[in-house]
Amino acid sequence: MTDVAKGNISDKGVISKNWEDSPCSLCKASWCCTHLPLLNMKVINRQDWIKIMSLADYNHVLWGLKDDGTWTLYLHRPCTNLKPGGQGCKLHGKAEQPWICKRFSPHRCWYQRAFPQSASLLMIQWDSLRLSWLEDRITFSKEGQLEDVPSWKEMMNSWKGKKILLNHKQNGPDLLLPIGPQKTERDRDIINYKLCFPGVAIHTENNFIINGDYRLSEFYPWQI
Repeated sequence: MTDVAKGNISDKGVISKNWEDSPCSLCKASWCCTHLPLLNMKVINRQDWIKIMSLADYNHVLWGLKDDGTWTLYLHRPCTNLKPGGQGCKLHGKAEQPWICKRFSPHRCWYQRAFPQSASLLMIQWDSLRLSWLEDRITFSKEGQLEDVPSWKEMMNSWKGKKILLNHKQNGPDLLLPIGPQKTERDRDIINYKLCFPGVAIHTENNFIINGDYRLSEFYPWQI
């Protein structure tokens, strides 16, 4: 097994097996370990927008609109391998650590640049309230195709510095989402990575189920 496969090096240099020597140890927010990407999509028509709005109603989720127009649905729950207080990963430097985590370079962390502010040049975060604001400002053609949206500057300035308000409803509904590709070893590794997050399980051969129980937030009160 190569050093890259073991997670010892990245394309930017050596990553120590010791957590204290990793750049990740300086990140107390642990954005990448507390925001699981569930779904990527783009809004082309009214049906896409209805999907965006409906998924925002589930517990512990938020949308991120990236600067390339991609919408990503994130589950905001800390990975079960993240130590309380964000003080390290239980699998850091071990063979069991998911490949996607080993491959991620901490030397140019996208999460560190995109997540600290809920609205930035890289990404704008959206909860139900923000989406309602946006719905009043987007237009669709008679055929249902997206025609016009506010400028990035207008969207960013409207929400910059304001906190995201996630849903924590009692008896929240479970969320079903497609598992995605399952052909390669890396595909299967991504599936196992997602299963590291509380409340995520395989429902059928082709679907994940995300438990909507609001009390899951009590597992990690330091972060949620």
